[in-house]
Amino acid sequence: MRKLAIIALVIFIVIAGCAGQSVPSEETPTKEGETDRESVPLEEVTYPPGVTESGVEDVDTLLRTHRKVLSQTDYEVSAYRSYMVEYSDGDQKRFQEWIRAKSDYKDRRAKTTLNQIGWIGNGKNATYTTYSANGTHYQRANEYYDRTYNTSEYRGTFGQIHNSTVYLNSSLNETLREGSLSAVGALSDGGETFVRFRISFPRRDVPSGSVLIRTDGLITQVEAPDAEGEHHGLDSRDEINDGVDRYSLEVSDDVQIDPISWKEKARQQEFEHLRDAPEVSISDGSACNNDGDQSYNEDNDRDNDGLCDEG
Repeated sequence: MRKLAIIALVIFIVIAGCAGQSVPSEETPTKEGETDRESVPLEEVTYPPGVTESGVEDVDTLLRTHRKVLSQTDYEVSAYRSYMVEYSDGDQKRFQEWIRAKSDYKDRRAKTTLNQIGWIGNGKNATYTTYSANGTHYQRANEYYDRTYNTSEYRGTFGQIHNSTVYLNSSLNETLREGSLSAVGALSDGGETFVRFRISFPRRDVPSGSVLIRTDGLITQVEAPDAEGEHHGLDSRDEINDGVDRYSLEVSDDVQIDPISWKEKARQQEFEHLRDAPEVSISDGSACNNDGDQSYNEDNDRDNDGLCDEG
């Protein structure tokens, strides 16, 4: 069924910590003990790869640099997304999402909570929490009044989970590709230099917004207002537009993630699920018993290549 999507996406990233770099703003007063924020002439600025005074010339290069800066530092993400879907029969429905994610690179822990409204029948809410540590995802789902748990082994390394800010990367990618940027000023804060760009959208009848990029390539702020001057995005294409309309970022040396209290519940419910499930034969990702039959074994599966030894 053809549907038209109107998107409103608001992303706020706050990476907490004593050593955090805050997003500079000429309007933000300097707190006691903080370094004064000073204007920097644009001719003295060294731009990161993919960026010039005229704007972002290579989005892929800039995003790679942005991810590299974040790849070995802790972060905390808070996000809000709201959009209206209009169906071909004229019916409309609003969907909302709140996302909060933390990643502790040093201790190899990550936690994400997603709260959705409108996704369950009759517009009820649902909350999904995922905690990742020591090679395992622990998941809890609260769907209306129903609560379930699950565990799963994650493939790859924790670094891949830490860097899996594709939600942010794809959103930034959408906005930067659609917008046209030009440098309008620069600020120095705590030894770091930030360049502010004006962003406009030639294909949309909307006011210009702003993008703040640190000279090492870290994208720290995006604001892209809609036609009414509010911070909401508009898109009437068939698929949902994941472009960022508001985004801010701080970096930190230390984000603390406390272990979850329901880890054993997740393990137990997963064990009961496997125990009660009928035995099935599978040819991919399975382990073999002593008779050479292919039957699922959770402990052996993680190291098994799916092939059974004969005999």
